[in-house]
Amino acid sequence: MNGPFYIFVDPYAVVIREDCTGSPRISRARALVLLLTCAMALAGVARAAGGWRRPITGRLDDLPAVTHVIPTGRRISPIGRLVGTPNFATAVVVDRGAAYVLANGATRTQTVTRYDAARLEVLDQAQGFRKAPPVAAGGRSTGSTHITRIAHQNFFQGLAAGPHGRLYATGGGSDVLVAMRPGADGLEVLRRYRLAYYPFPKDQYPYEYQGSRGKAYHFYPDGVTLDRDATHAYVTGLLSNAVARIDLRTGATQYANAGPYPFAPVLTDNGRRLVVSDWGDCGVSVLDARTLKTLGRVCIGPATGPGNPDPGVHPTALVALPGTSRVVFTASNLDEAVEIDARSLKVVRIFDDAPYPGALPGSYPDGVAVHAGRLYVANAGNDDVAVFDLHSGRRLGLIPTAWYPTAVGAGPKALYITAAKGLGSGPNLRRQWVGDMMHGVLQRLSYAR
Repeated sequence: MNGPFYIFVDPYAVVIREDCTGSPRISRARALVLLLTCAMALAGVARAAGGWRRPITGRLDDLPAVTHVIPTGRRISPIGRLVGTPNFATAVVVDRGAAYVLANGATRTQTVTRYDAARLEVLDQAQGFRKAPPVAAGGRSTGSTHITRIAHQNFFQGLAAGPHGRLYATGGGSDVLVAMRPGADGLEVLRRYRLAYYPFPKDQYPYEYQGSRGKAYHFYPDGVTLDRDATHAYVTGLLSNAVARIDLRTGATQYANAGPYPFAPVLTDNGRRLVVSDWGDCGVSVLDARTLKTLGRVCIGPATGPGNPDPGVHPTALVALPGTSRVVFTASNLDEAVEIDARSLKVVRIFDDAPYPGALPGSYPDGVAVHAGRLYVANAGNDDVAVFDLHSGRRLGLIPTAWYPTAVGAGPKALYITAAKGLGSGPNLRRQWVGDMMHGVLQRLSYAR
């Protein structure tokens, strides 16, 4: 039992599988004992200065492995290959042997970090500074890590990989989509596509612009997806209730209304339809991918507005089911993953993401991915990823994660999970700022054989 392992948990059995040729089975009781005795191995690494750069792996012969008590009193036991990230990691994309993680905490810099997809070693990083960086913008090296500093640049929570190693990241308050590519001196900024505020109807929630008063209105780029040929990018504007279609060659941009607080976009139906999750509404909007004409909406709850005192559905992450016109989105406040058909504009089925029958809402699913007939749903409120069989809709088990998982990415050989709050808080070793008290975590798990 020398390989890295991961754990699926269901109400009836626990199966621990090694990431090697064997797949030993153990009793439920013994598995629970193993989980409870996985204590403190990462404590020194997580809290040591610079420790977030050194990946470690939980192994059966290394027990105790990884158990931490977070400030809420809950125990977390993330399993697999783990490495720290900057504070509040919210997106992960796997491409060309690398895992890219976007972190957008309330910190001195917001970052996009490139990791080796197998070893989870840091390769290079782009740092966005709200104003000018302390030294001239450009590249520098810290040990073997190349750091690119970008002035007047925020990062929010959208990442998409394109051809030729290109990566696209949304810029939040800086109102840009950033195109980058790994180079000899780290992540090279190729272009910044400017995005402008697009007015929304006064009878549409939230009825008036919600950004800072007395300042320029923001489009506020949130999510991003690329078309099949990577000639156009689709970017949601959270504060503009809009979606933008950018010609990546010319920079020409068209805008359209996309519903209240558009969160994430995805293309489906062979690239003909664009589906946008409306975080401030009751479901998703479906648009023609070329013209951006609204084709309809799929609503799964009461519409947000003055007559609805409830907190709302909060649609968030999206994933397209390959070869179909269907999309699965997470309804965060309902503890559901909802499959819809973008052609018929109908709900196909609902995946129940509650931890047990009758549980009150709180799983807060906010990340989703598909691989080899399985649906992976990141549950920020439960510190786990639920695994569903796409054919039957049955939940197969739960993968333990670090604190507050935010995104899940399906690579060709492994699953990658980001957790915004990592293993909990620790000392401020460099600067006295609350945003430096917690690192995020990137977690890698090989697929079951």
